[in-house]
Amino acid sequence: MFAETLPLGYIETTFQRALRTREATVGILPSSELATQEDRLSQYKKLRSLVYSVVPLISRIEANGSAILSNYQSFRPSGSHYDPVYFETFDTLENKYGLIRPGDDVYEVTSGSAGISCAWLANRLGCNAHIYVPASLPTGRKQEMINFGAILEEVGGENSYVPEASRAETRAFVKDAKNTGHLESGSLQNEDFNLYYARREDGHTMCLINHSENGITPRSMEDILAQVYSAIPDGVTIDNILSIIGNGSSSTGLYRAREKYFPQARLVGIENYDSAVLFREKYPERAKKLGLVYKPQKMFGSIIPGMKLPFVDQTMFDEIRLVDTKQMESRMRSHNSNRAVIEWIGMSSASSMIVAEGLAKENPGSVTLSIVYDGGYRYGEPVVATKEYDQTAETVNYRRMPRHAPWIQYPSKDLASMPHNIAQVYNRVSWGKS
Repeated sequence: MFAETLPLGYIETTFQRALRTREATVGILPSSELATQEDRLSQYKKLRSLVYSVVPLISRIEANGSAILSNYQSFRPSGSHYDPVYFETFDTLENKYGLIRPGDDVYEVTSGSAGISCAWLANRLGCNAHIYVPASLPTGRKQEMINFGAILEEVGGENSYVPEASRAETRAFVKDAKNTGHLESGSLQNEDFNLYYARREDGHTMCLINHSENGITPRSMEDILAQVYSAIPDGVTIDNILSIIGNGSSSTGLYRAREKYFPQARLVGIENYDSAVLFREKYPERAKKLGLVYKPQKMFGSIIPGMKLPFVDQTMFDEIRLVDTKQMESRMRSHNSNRAVIEWIGMSSASSMIVAEGLAKENPGSVTLSIVYDGGYRYGEPVVATKEYDQTAETVNYRRMPRHAPWIQYPSKDLASMPHNIAQVYNRVSWGKS
């Protein structure tokens, strides 16, 4: 089993215990045991096998013959779709550019999921993660970053948001570089990165990662559709691909991958009524009639008015739909009420399910792809591991999901009642492949 010196403030959560079980299966080592370059390359190889392992794809068949496919990115190792992003980020920084090595410092700002993934990989590769977050984030999100030894900096108050934390991160990066006597400052401005770094007198490097502006981010997000495409046979159509808009990087990844894998599909963006930034750009008259006004809300990664990010573009969406906060919270609670902790969904995923159900009802016989971005166990207090969980942790199969009505697990025996293209999927998907 993975062994390390646990950081101050560590709490053993169900997520941490499950992750350690997964790491043990491929032989992930504590960074302190990576003594040689061969050890590090081996660690990267093992991490890659975890990050790119198959995630569950589950179908719900509606009464009108429509199907909703749910892709559970929450079953990535760190619990979110950001794992490929940070794996490629660290791998490229170290092995392509030679910019980071053990003991170096990386700075990142996050609304939660990205920071957990960054902290996990930084920890397993021996880097120090400085993570800046809005103080308003749920304790469950902040605790997991602390559990990976991240230096967590909370910014603002009850209604704080990501841009405030981002400004604090930049100021701290500049201050820390000066205080440690940096010898050189520079930036990477290319197809991979838009980041800044400083080399210090002690020989170590500081990197301001800035994931929402790096080209490597949407490129890594393309793996979401690549996995879906590999799981279904030729000829299966997907009519709608749903995307929470957020900082735009995941939407851009889906937009680019759609052209390659599912060119006939519509890309439908999703925003909250309280943060309908791109909706107002795309449908100004409709937004005016609805009287939309920006207010702080709970889809944490969403943009705010005036925020300028390179991957936020309303023109890539065929349609943008809005969800109501109360409906979103209710959907999340009802979904999670009879499921194991590792299967819980969060606010964004609940929103995607609501829109998927609406599209399915409106379009008989259609197929809609919904994405479960991160685990719902991070939207409140930390979920502490229990003795009962201990008994099942080592037998959890992360390539399948337990069956829960009305959700149908691949493969199903009742193919006759399903639309022909979905029946093919059920008949041919193999969860044994990676």
